[in-house]
Amino acid sequence: MKEKDGLYVAEASKAVAVGTFKDVSLRSATKNAVAINKNQFFESLATNLEKRLSPNADQELINKFKVLDPSPDQDVAANPASLMHYSARS
Repeated sequence: MKEKDGLYVAEASKAVAVGTFKDVSLRSATKNAVAINKNQFFESLATNLEKRLSPNADQELINKFKVLDPSPDQDVAANPASLMHYSARS
């Protein structure tokens, strides 16, 4: 779609030029509306999806929650000070 128009681009362009689509009047929300650059739009869409779907996207958040993981590799008895700031809130 970035390099080649999609199925309905011609129909949408015609509707905008005529000012109606299936008996519905089309009008711009602003007087200075600018057409979206489709190449830039799809590039941005792909980049944002890649960032959100990346396995490392939420790694920082996951690392922050590791302190709440009661797995055996976190020996609280050996390092009780690691929980001091949590017990102060209770």
